[in-house]
Amino acid sequence: RIQERPATLRPRAPTRCSAALYARVAHRPQWTGMQAETRSLHCTGDSSDDDGDAGDGGDERVNYEDFARPFSLVAVGDATLRLRQNFVGVEGTGGCVWPVARHLCSLMAGAAATPAPRGCPSPRGAVVLELGCGLGPVSLACAALGAEEVLATDNDADALSLARANLSANSGVLPRGGAAVRFAALEWGPRAAEEVRPLLATPPDLLVGCDIVYDPRAYAALRATLVAVCEAWPRCEVLLAMQRRFRDEEDALVEGVRDALDGAELREVGADGTGTFTVLVLSRHGGGGGGGGGG
Repeated sequence: RIQERPATLRPRAPTRCSAALYARVAHRPQWTGMQAETRSLHCTGDSSDDDGDAGDGGDERVNYEDFARPFSLVAVGDATLRLRQNFVGVEGTGGCVWPVARHLCSLMAGAAATPAPRGCPSPRGAVVLELGCGLGPVSLACAALGAEEVLATDNDADALSLARANLSANSGVLPRGGAAVRFAALEWGPRAAEEVRPLLATPPDLLVGCDIVYDPRAYAALRATLVAVCEAWPRCEVLLAMQRRFRDEEDALVEGVRDALDGAELREVGADGTGTFTVLVLSRHGGGGGGGGGG
């Protein structure tokens, strides 16, 4: 099973600003899975309590004031993506850069610079398929790190529109003549591989999902999608980055996918040391920490 680590987060009362921001989206069905997180990981950061005191600290991974800013900067190796956000305007959860996306982008940048056997897979030279791309931080990071081709998918039209705008706005950051980055709507389920196949010039080497396990109600469809893609392209590695919210359900999901695939191996490559973030790789060919060569 995925290694358990004790959380070291100290909750604090949400600030007035963050509570008001969250209240504007919390009623939406897509945000149901975030409610437990909001109770236990109250936002912190540069905002002050009502008395002007910055509070007693706590974990700075969940800060709804960050989400309300029009732009978010994401470091990817030597490059920086400037991504437009729309926290309230996007109906689902894809209108902002979630903290685990930064963690994954940092891991991938390290893998691209110094590949390590059985480490985090590098997107360099890989054909990348992303599930739940939101406004595009991870897909654009893959392109910036030298991916050959990137297909970023989501089922939220507003998020995809925002992602396309971010691709255009960050064209100067991406390598000249580099990856072709495309965006497409995709519904999760057993037919996902059939829907993806005509959208990719070559088979995917790397399937990426970042913070897409926040709602257990979607796990059955996600499991079917992961299994379908891995069965269609057996050499495709799966890279999942998650903020731990529903540990038992999350473990059951990834272990269920592994058990459904003959010879699959599940390994952890990028926990953050607090038990909050986990990055997992699912591989059917031993994995090697590098991209390219899908079959």
